[in-house]
Amino acid sequence: MSTKIILNGSYGGFSINEKIMNEYNKKTNSNLYFGSCECRFIPEFIERVEEGENIGGLGLDLYIGYVPKDAMDYNAWDIEEYDGVESISIDYSKIKVRKMTDFFDIMNKILHDDSINLSAEMRFEYLRMLAPKDALENQDFDALLQNAELLPVFSSGFREAEASFYSKTEK
Repeated sequence: MSTKIILNGSYGGFSINEKIMNEYNKKTNSNLYFGSCECRFIPEFIERVEEGENIGGLGLDLYIGYVPKDAMDYNAWDIEEYDGVESISIDYSKIKVRKMTDFFDIMNKILHDDSINLSAEMRFEYLRMLAPKDALENQDFDALLQNAELLPVFSSGFREAEASFYSKTEK
C-alpha cells in the first residue's frame, strides 16, 4: 500500500492557495503555512486534487504522487525538484539495509534475550523457522521478516496480548 502525496507538476514551487489554506486552518484550528510539507498529506487536499480542483497557488499544476509503504516506513524517500517540477525518489538501498537490520535484531533477540523463556533447542528451532535456507540464499528480507510474524514471541498478536495482560495485572 502506498501513501498519497501532493506534488507540483509545473514551473515554480509547491504551495496551496492561501485562501484555501486559511479556510482549512480556521476550520481545523490549525496554523499550517501554505507551503508546508504537512499540506501535501492532508486527505481533504488530496481529494480535491484528485477531483481536478486547482488548489495550488497561481499557475501551479498539482498532482498526486505515491510513496511506497516500505519507503515511508523506513523514511527512504525524498521529493526531487527540477525547476519546480517535483517527483518522488526512493532510496532502495536504505530500505534493504533497514530490513536487514530489523532481521538481525530479531535474530539477536532470539539468541541472546534472556527475557524470552526458551530452551536452546527452541531458540535453534525459531532461527530455523525464521531463516530458511532458500530465503537466506536469495537475501529475501521481506520473506524473512514475514517469517518473524509466525513466531509466537515476535508476532504482533502475541505482543498485543502480552501488553494487554501486563497492563491488567499491574492495576
